[in-house]
Amino acid sequence: MKNFRVHPTHWLISTQVPLVLVYLDSIGCDPDTASRVQAYVDLIVKRASGELQTAAAWQRDFVRSHEDYRKDSVVTPRIARDLLARCHAVGVGDVHEPSLLGENVVAPVRKENAYNVQLSRVHFQTSSSLCTLLDQYAERALLVKKRKAVVEDVARLRNELDEKEKELKELNDALEPSNGVQRSPSLNRLHSEEGENLAVTLERMRGISESLEPAPGDGV
Repeated sequence: MKNFRVHPTHWLISTQVPLVLVYLDSIGCDPDTASRVQAYVDLIVKRASGELQTAAAWQRDFVRSHEDYRKDSVVTPRIARDLLARCHAVGVGDVHEPSLLGENVVAPVRKENAYNVQLSRVHFQTSSSLCTLLDQYAERALLVKKRKAVVEDVARLRNELDEKEKELKELNDALEPSNGVQRSPSLNRLHSEEGENLAVTLERMRGISESLEPAPGDGV
């Protein structure tokens, strides 16, 4: 029997994330808290996939870019103090670090905003209902991954479309008569053929780009 190895990121997205979301449903978590936890889960997935920096990588970059660092692996007291101050500022929401948090914004943490809410517990009637819910969240995780790939395809096609439009403009400018000189029939035919070919290519690329564009309200 062959021994199949599963990539840690795939294992996290396909098994652990759905379990967390099912647990939130099972305890009757309120919508606001569930939304916040979902943001944390998405953050963890992006960290695992390498889309965002881990805390360790971010701290290493902070030390390396510090003005007192001499590339000798020595963390001076000033570097350590500045690092801890930065970590505290990020943690309480005073400073935003896109490379570490992405689009997630930490709301300011204040002691007067603390609260205590007793969570309830929801009992599933059958094990099949629990499995159904688990499958739904697993499917959502796969859709999130697919959406990311589609967004990257759209960006790539848009770049190609921009390049083609630029090329078409350069050809049109080069083929336009200047100083009142009449174009030859062969040049007119070349201008027409090149323009038609590029126009068809651009129209096809626009159609592909529109078909890959994620529809609003797709729930992903």
